[in-house]
Amino acid sequence: MKQPLVGHGPVAALRLVAGLSQLDTARACDCTAETIRNIEQGRHSPSVGLALRLAQAYWVGMGDLTAALDRVHKRKGRKAMRDLTTRRAKKT
Repeated sequence: MKQPLVGHGPVAALRLVAGLSQLDTARACDCTAETIRNIEQGRHSPSVGLALRLAQAYWVGMGDLTAALDRVHKRKGRKAMRDLTTRRAKKT
């Protein structure tokens, strides 16, 4: 039975629409289910590489994933996550 999207955060909603569990997502992204849970709850911001893998696993663009991550951080009363492309540009 499919889980309803009501009551889930924006990042978890992307995962559920893609039909993935936290464990499936972790395996696809080469990380732990705990990392996925922490990202969904706004306790962890993904690296650029992990964010790219998440976007691919969820079949969404980086802009959609970044917007969902920003909404999670705003809901938690934290400063919104920086644009991942800005972080990437600083590394090169």
